[in-house]
Amino acid sequence: MKNTKRTVISALLVSLSLALFAIELLIPPFPFCPAAKIGLANIVTLYMLSCRNNFKICDVFLVLISRCILSALITGRLMSVAFSLSGGIAAILIMILVRNILSEKNIVAMSISGAVFHNLSQIIVAVCIYGTFSAFYYIPSLFIAGVVCGILTGVCVKLIVKANIINKI
Repeated sequence: MKNTKRTVISALLVSLSLALFAIELLIPPFPFCPAAKIGLANIVTLYMLSCRNNFKICDVFLVLISRCILSALITGRLMSVAFSLSGGIAAILIMILVRNILSEKNIVAMSISGAVFHNLSQIIVAVCIYGTFSAFYYIPSLFIAGVVCGILTGVCVKLIVKANIINKI
C-alpha cells in the first residue's frame, strides 16, 4: 500500500476505533466484573493484524497509541492511558505470536489470547500503581470475560475480513 493511502486508512481506523470506544462507553458495566469491557475498539487492532499484507506492525501500534491517547483526552481520564496502553501492547504482542504460530486465519484464537492478556496486563498495572494485590481477585472473572468478549470480537473481525473491505477501498 502506498504511504499516502496507508496514512489515510490508518487515520480512518483511528477514527473508527474512537467511535467504537465511544459506543462502548454507553454499555453498562458487567454486574459480575465492573472492570471488564467488551473491547469494541480492539476490533480495529485485530482487523489490522489479520490483514498482514495491508498493514505493517508499526501501523497497528500507531493506531493503538493514537486511540489510547485521544480517548483519554476525550473522556478526561488521563490515568487510563497507562491501563489502555499496557493492555493494548500486551494484546498486540500476544496476538502477533498467536498469528505467527497458528496463522492469521485463526482470528478467534488471536482475539481470545489478546483479550485475556489485555486484562492480565491491566491487573499488573493496577497492582503497580495502587500498591495492593487485591486486584488479583479479579483474575477469574476477567479471564472469563476475556474469553467471552474475545470470541465476540473475533467473530466480528472474521466477518469483516471475509467481506474483504480494505481491498474495496
